[in-house]
Amino acid sequence: MSDNKITDYTSVSKSNHKILKFITIILSILIVICLFFLIIGFINKFEKLEKKKKSISKNIKSKYSLYYPKDSQIISVNFTGDDKLLLRYQMDGENQLILIDLLKEKIVTKINFNKSKEWKIE
Repeated sequence: MSDNKITDYTSVSKSNHKILKFITIILSILIVICLFFLIIGFINKFEKLEKKKKSISKNIKSKYSLYYPKDSQIISVNFTGDDKLLLRYQMDGENQLILIDLLKEKIVTKINFNKSKEWKIE
């Protein structure tokens, strides 16, 4: 009994080699196509970001002066990204918010926080 079975990989049929080569070529082509579309997508995205950045830099001034009451204390200032500024301050012991539109240079809304037993909006 001879259990010495050695697999000879060179004896694989040529049709199997052709199928493997065909699959490899197809997958390589698909990878190249996907990379091409990925690069095009990045280029389009960066062009949109540049256009948006240019429009923002043209419309927003580089310096603003904001006047606020002397008895108030500014807690935080946040730029929302859509050309608006959110200003949180404290006046007479109560927190308040102001949303300022930088393009129009106007106060969009004021929000006062008043203590209550339950949450409600008026």
